[in-house]
Amino acid sequence: MSYKIPKSTSEWQITNPNDFNKSLEEFNKNNAYLIKPTIRLAKFWNAKSGYVFDSYSFEKWIKGLWFFSCINQRDYLFNVFDNLSATSIEGQWRKERINRAKEIIAKVREYESMNMPFSAEAEVKKLIRE
Repeated sequence: MSYKIPKSTSEWQITNPNDFNKSLEEFNKNNAYLIKPTIRLAKFWNAKSGYVFDSYSFEKWIKGLWFFSCINQRDYLFNVFDNLSATSIEGQWRKERINRAKEIIAKVREYESMNMPFSAEAEVKKLIRE
């Protein structure tokens, strides 16, 4: 059964939650059960950032990513942000939120390479809290 859910303030989109949930469960299982937590973290960032992306579309987009070299939660989450593109999105504020997230991820990697885990952790918190 299909349902219509809001796509924007003036548009609707069709969804079939049962089909999507089944495929998401399988995808999550095949990725060490790290997809659903990754989606939750990314959607939390999205909400805290003023909904840069439509929530449902963002979840579907994440599910469509390739997570080949990811082995832990950090890798999965960073892969999501690595694949975000500010060039193909409308709205300067959205581009700024995406670029800020990418800058934070770059800083985390820099701190990790310098063996500064507490500084890296502080940067990650900025990603979610700001």
